Amino acid sequence: MHRSISRQEWRPPVKVKGQPDDLDTLAGYARQCLAERELTPRTREEYGRLLEKLIAPTLGSFKLKYLEPDQIRRWYSTVLSADRPVQRKHAYSLLRSILREAEDEGLIDRNPCRVRNAGKVHRTRDIEPATPAELNTLLDLPAKQGLPVVLAGWRNLRSREFVACVGATWP
Repeated sequence: MHRSISRQEWRPPVKVKGQPDDLDTLAGYARQCLAERELTPRTREEYGRLLEKLIAPTLGSFKLKYLEPDQIRRWYSTVLSADRPVQRKHAYSLLRSILREAEDEGLIDRNPCRVRNAGKVHRTRDIEPATPAELNTLLDLPAKQGLPVVLAGWRNLRSREFVACVGATWP
């Protein structure tokens, strides 16, 4: 901090008049950020769950201006479970976006989220396509259920490609 002051890189945090003190903490600021974002109900619920279960218990009480990259790395490597890579990625991405917003607003000088490859998820198992015999067993289902899956499987289509081919009005 002293080095930043001597190099004239440090700026005092901007406090808005009437701003509650809990907005100085990561948890308080993050809750306000999520409340102000336009999100679908499901996304809002998921972000809230990630914040309250994974981010706030460990990092929530820290003042925004005192968060350091080593604290974020420690949180990422110890608190987040490596056996749930997608959840780990989503929690880190949420934290990074919240702190990016704090940086944009001038509340912090630099986003401390600097964990390399934290946003990447490596597949834990290989995905094997259905065999022709497995696809054909779906023909025993009613047409509304089995036919779309068989058609998508035989044509090697992803769900959005299938909808684009047959239209969103599939019976």
